[in-house]
Amino acid sequence: MELLGEVVVETGAEFGIGIDGDGDRIGMVDEQGRFVDPDRILALFADDVLSRVPDDASDEARTIIYDVKCSLALEQVIENGGGIPHMMRTGHSFQKLALKRSPEVQLAGEMSGHFFFNDRWSGHDDSLYCVARMLELVGRDPAPDDGGPSFSDRMAAFPTYPSTGEGKVPLTGEREETMTFVADAFSDLPCITVDGIRARFAGDDWEGWFLCRPSNTEPILVMRAEATSEAGLQTIKDEVERRLGERIELDRFHNG
Repeated sequence: MELLGEVVVETGAEFGIGIDGDGDRIGMVDEQGRFVDPDRILALFADDVLSRVPDDASDEARTIIYDVKCSLALEQVIENGGGIPHMMRTGHSFQKLALKRSPEVQLAGEMSGHFFFNDRWSGHDDSLYCVARMLELVGRDPAPDDGGPSFSDRMAAFPTYPSTGEGKVPLTGEREETMTFVADAFSDLPCITVDGIRARFAGDDWEGWFLCRPSNTEPILVMRAEATSEAGLQTIKDEVERRLGERIELDRFHNG
């Protein structure tokens, strides 16, 4: 993606799209060559899809599915567009299954860059189709040189909140025992447990969350935190250290 960003800037392109090796994920950079987080791409797709959902549509038809690693901003974009946010566990196979079970849901996606259109498509993650949908979306407006929005302008329409990177913390004990410890440590907070523990925090003028989930493929804990203010994010990081630090080495979370 770094090379793609360089080429976009050198050629003056409006944005760049990269495709992974097996053709089921996309990644994007804006006109300044900056990487666009996949959950923000999903927010753009969700806003577009929801704009065409009729007012009398069922709750299922207004639902957008996303995984536990996605930003609070995505949830807000879905709600502001009249949709219903539905968070579920990470893994593209789980999202495909969810769409089969709920055929009226029109869109799902996850932080890894898998996007599943289920409105005019069959609910599977095809990168070329996702590229086509992005080109269709952007192509409705004039080019930036003709007064239309730049890609960074489109992204600026959605909130951007302070967050940590995705910290990959070594799992040194038994997986089940460790996750029980994490669950107990945050038992006083509202938690979503569809995939690990995602604890919700709230201050007087901010809100945020902390995620700890065991990897499905390697002996690590994936951790991430986000808040609507820098002070809120620091509070969450301090609380994570206080609650977990005695047992789990958190350097890779803090420096992720």
